[in-house]
Amino acid sequence: KRDVRCILIDSTDEFLYAGTTSGDILQITIKTHLFKNSGPSKDKYSLGVHSIAMLKDGTIIVATGGGIVCALKAGTFKPIAQKECTLSGGATSIAVRGIGHQMYVGVNKGNIYRINFSDFQPTCINSCHYSGVLDVAFPYGCGDLFATCGKENIRVWVTDTSTEVLRVTVPNMTCHGVCFMTDGHSIISAWNDGKIRAFKPQSGSALYTIHDAHKQGVTAIATTSDSSRIVSGGGEGQVRVWDISSNRQEMKAAMKEHKGVVTCIKIRANNMECVSSSDDGTCIIWDLNRFVRNQIIFANTLFKAVCYQRGNTAVDGWK
Repeated sequence: KRDVRCILIDSTDEFLYAGTTSGDILQITIKTHLFKNSGPSKDKYSLGVHSIAMLKDGTIIVATGGGIVCALKAGTFKPIAQKECTLSGGATSIAVRGIGHQMYVGVNKGNIYRINFSDFQPTCINSCHYSGVLDVAFPYGCGDLFATCGKENIRVWVTDTSTEVLRVTVPNMTCHGVCFMTDGHSIISAWNDGKIRAFKPQSGSALYTIHDAHKQGVTAIATTSDSSRIVSGGGEGQVRVWDISSNRQEMKAAMKEHKGVVTCIKIRANNMECVSSSDDGTCIIWDLNRFVRNQIIFANTLFKAVCYQRGNTAVDGWK
């Protein structure tokens, strides 16, 4: 007994091919409804056959849950030499272009790949987050690029073309917030494992990591305009201030009044105060010199974002 993930009928309507979760392909005669063949007989595909396509010459293209795309001979299901590649993520769909000289494969990691049959080398032509986008940030004074974050990665995009130019991946973690240092030397990020991570904006390589920044994960992040401080918020409701230098990251203060998760932090242009929002229904304006509360706003809602209006004369909150 097998669970079928995908089916294909050949151009002559003689055979039906079914890809299964056990990693093989079944060939069934349509006229008689009888099983004819299956394959491959050895080395079945990991995580099952998720999609299949057929070229005009009868060659079968297989895309698997393990990210393998390969070509098989019709009837025997034997792999064709040098016609196999591995993609980043499990395949979810495949489409053949024209006579079969090109194929397009979608994967569950949000990418679309183009594969030329001649060399069978994959090229990523489009990408996106494969889960919710949790934060968006532009570099200071620059609208040409922007960064987004979500499950497992941070991505930097070109604004005009929506082209991905950089990806930073931390496996099995979720990034809740991202921002650029004003000096442009680092990307600062907030992660659910309680760490603040800084990366180089050109290469994505790690600069430093602040361990145990928050006990219940870092949920919000912001930086001062002089690039000397980071202000972070956590799942336990604390807002913490960090002094940042080239070789040292030190906590300056911890402020606790929120009863819920800190959802957003914005710093005033003069670096003298910041505002934080929480899903406990409060927005708090903090003094960044004395590290005390200046003002608190209550509402019967779950605040998800907050910012200063132009001129820094008022605060807006969104639910």
